[in-house]
Amino acid sequence: MSSYLWQPIEDLPEDWADFRSSQLERLINAWKNRVQMLQGSSILESFKDSLRHEWLSEVDLLEYLYSTDRGTTQIFIEQGIEISLPTASSEARLAELSVPANIEGLFSFVTQEKNLSAFYIRELHQVLTRNQATTWAENSLGNLVEVPLVSGQWKEWSNNPKRPDGTIYEYCPPEQVTIEIERLVEMHNAHLQMRTPPEIEAAWLHHRFTQIHPFQDGNGRVARTLASLIFLRKGLFPIVIKRHDRNEYIQALEAADLANLSPLIKLFSRLQERILVKGLGLPV
Repeated sequence: MSSYLWQPIEDLPEDWADFRSSQLERLINAWKNRVQMLQGSSILESFKDSLRHEWLSEVDLLEYLYSTDRGTTQIFIEQGIEISLPTASSEARLAELSVPANIEGLFSFVTQEKNLSAFYIRELHQVLTRNQATTWAENSLGNLVEVPLVSGQWKEWSNNPKRPDGTIYEYCPPEQVTIEIERLVEMHNAHLQMRTPPEIEAAWLHHRFTQIHPFQDGNGRVARTLASLIFLRKGLFPIVIKRHDRNEYIQALEAADLANLSPLIKLFSRLQERILVKGLGLPV
């Protein structure tokens, strides 16, 4: 018995403009002005540092990429994109992480030198799963077996999770992944032409990607990173789901399964607003 039957991803709802957050838009404009006033100051650097420490305090659930100093936007890429590896539970594990060689690929997307593509998504998965060798999959007999996780390669096995009540949540079958990813990319690029606000596009892209679930494992990491990159492209901040946000996050994804994207948009907006309000409180 399935609790959710897979179906091809859908485009933005017709009334997507109604979900725009006017409060977030005002905060973004105010933040841009504040950044200009604080550019190069120790106050701005201290703020970014405090954000990084706050994010890293969630290490039991989340991990992050790290740091060089090539400007505000790239610092947030390198310090702020999360990797929620299931084995991460200690500072020793955290210390093993290093900046991936192709961090430039992430940066080039943010600076709009590179568009979203199937190749880019596979490249991103390769970065985010570089420390993971295996995962679990269901074989033809319905048994869980450990299989290699080939970074950057679409799934070959079904990866439909079983819920506590015994029902199955169906993701896109492996043979449909390529065409669904192509549709995702095509729709996303059309949304850029429509100047879709970042909170709406990030929520849409995150949810539709998770519906496809194109990799054997690591899909949540890629989805949150894609959403983060949409915000970073606007000079904003990565999506960081903390412990106290987790239930709301899961409920918002389930609402989106039922064609209601509004709760996820509101959650992403509030996560950005929370950081922007802190930043706007910085002394000039």
